[in-house]
Amino acid sequence: TPVVSANCKSGPSEILENDKYGILVPVADFEALANGILKLLGDHNLRRQYSKKALEKVKEFDSKKIAKVYENFFLEILD
Repeated sequence: TPVVSANCKSGPSEILENDKYGILVPVADFEALANGILKLLGDHNLRRQYSKKALEKVKEFDSKKIAKVYENFFLEILD
């Protein structure tokens, strides 16, 4: 699913990598949010591109991968 997100303090810009994986709009800018949604609705190729990119990006958040990151982190602390 293509994403349109408000660019709040932490999270969206890192995850979406400044529009590489979705559209970022300023916080509380409802017009920009609406325009981002309309942009996706009006451009089939852009929707498909962001959908494909989302499938790539979501792999970074696989539960087994994240669990391994935490496991390694805590093992380093205990050593």
